[in-house]
Amino acid sequence: MLKRIPLNQLRVGMFINDMEFATEVGAARFKPFLVSRGDEVRRLANEHVRSVVIDITKGADVAGMPQRNGPESFEAQLLNAFSKSEISRARQSIHDVAPHLRHVLEDARVNGCFADEAASTAVERIMLETLDNTGALIAVAKLKQKDEITFLHSFAVSALMIAFGRGLGHRQEDVRVLGLGGLVHDLGKMAIPDHILNKPGKLTSEEMDLVRAHPQKGY
Repeated sequence: MLKRIPLNQLRVGMFINDMEFATEVGAARFKPFLVSRGDEVRRLANEHVRSVVIDITKGADVAGMPQRNGPESFEAQLLNAFSKSEISRARQSIHDVAPHLRHVLEDARVNGCFADEAASTAVERIMLETLDNTGALIAVAKLKQKDEITFLHSFAVSALMIAFGRGLGHRQEDVRVLGLGGLVHDLGKMAIPDHILNKPGKLTSEEMDLVRAHPQKGY
């Protein structure tokens, strides 16, 4: 479970999943980590961190707020981790990208073609949103419906690759290529029948062979 807290509530033993920096320079260097020493908290204050998102399944919770083991909707977790504005922006971004990404997937499924213009448009939109809203974007993309698994998974992987590329300091064009790779990494699944992709039970060995072949089919 993710939870956003102000920096003054951060303690040793908490696992930091994301941060809100005052500048983009700090955001580019961030990697999730477990706070193991008190001086790490002081260092973050010096690096202009505004707030942090902790994962209480991997580390400690805020004092006086014990971790809840009962069921909790993912929607509630989103509201704990991100502001309503961040969630709204993420949903709008997914809504804007959806027709372009669905065009890419459908063109591959029906025509065996790659709609490069639609893919490029989708990546540019994701790159824009991941400038300062990566965490909310990926979290919202995890709210998959059964018929949207490939679509939203591709969206989330693209956002992760873009954030990863920026974190390594790559050029903008190289980051775009990484985002495009994330977007189409499962394109070969469009050659697999829906009844296999969406099968609720265990796949047969023959069906598993088909699924395992999807990278080659995409290539």
